[in-house]
Amino acid sequence: KRCRRQLCRATAVSAVSAALILDRVVSRMEQVASAMDAEPRRMDARDTSAALAALHRNAERHGDGEFPSLFARTGDEVRAALDAERHHHALMQAARPTLHQVGQLRGVLVEGIVKNQIVFKLSTETTSLAVSYLDVFLGSGKYSVLPEQGWAYHLVANACMTLAVKFQEPCDPTDPRPDAAAMQRHVDVAFDRVCVQKMESLVLQELGWRLSPPTPASIIPRLLILLGHNPTDVEFADICGRTDVYALAILYDVNFSSRRATCVAAAIVAVVLEDREGFDRAEVIRAIVRAFDDPGGIGEEGIAACARMVDDFRAALSSSSAGDAIVGD
Repeated sequence: KRCRRQLCRATAVSAVSAALILDRVVSRMEQVASAMDAEPRRMDARDTSAALAALHRNAERHGDGEFPSLFARTGDEVRAALDAERHHHALMQAARPTLHQVGQLRGVLVEGIVKNQIVFKLSTETTSLAVSYLDVFLGSGKYSVLPEQGWAYHLVANACMTLAVKFQEPCDPTDPRPDAAAMQRHVDVAFDRVCVQKMESLVLQELGWRLSPPTPASIIPRLLILLGHNPTDVEFADICGRTDVYALAILYDVNFSSRRATCVAAAIVAVVLEDREGFDRAEVIRAIVRAFDDPGGIGEEGIAACARMVDDFRAALSSSSAGDAIVGD
């Protein structure tokens, strides 16, 4: 009986000890899994620099010789964007006071443009172009519309969207691009085709027929290539998907309109790579500035300032459903 009692007591102690150990192991595993899901390991500048260098080596090694030519072509495209950006940036700087005055109206119109992207599965670059056209038109301050005639601005937004679709979206006979009539089926105010075409001519006049102003959405993929990301890699699509969320969300904030598109694009890339890869933000910004090869133009402080604007914008949205998509990713 004494042996049986000792054996039962020893078994009970062992069971309790095993349970405690198991609980500790499970708790530790949960903590590790939670930490891995929450954010990647943060790198310092040296680690980030080494990781970016490894990206270049891997892209050159596995790209079968295609990456060097793609890299060179992308560098030319980015330098061309820098040249085109100077005119557009000066235009937006002059338009800044007017755009802030019509900020609420602009927000409503941007919402309609974004809705078109969602309904017709358009690219973020198309949507960014449409908002860019809209900002040029609204910022000119040449057209005064009475409050009771505010519906006319919906015509402007529709014309900007149809122009962007014609210019940016591919023409596929099996999947026709949406026309002006189709893009007005889900809105309260609709216009006939002739009205939209006449408004398109006015928008073109204000644009000076410059239909390809640089936008963050168009520059971001090129920056990723310059940093060593190979477009054929699976990760490239995932990173672009995350940057698209930011490039789309900032369209609502008029403050980003007066910023250089290259600065905003670089800021979004730095923020996403910090969040997703754990890269050191300052080192990513330095690498981007070197990739720009624009002495006296794009500076680290300008990109860092835009990155702080992105952080503030994300924080302001963190309590809303729209912000959850940004902060969560």
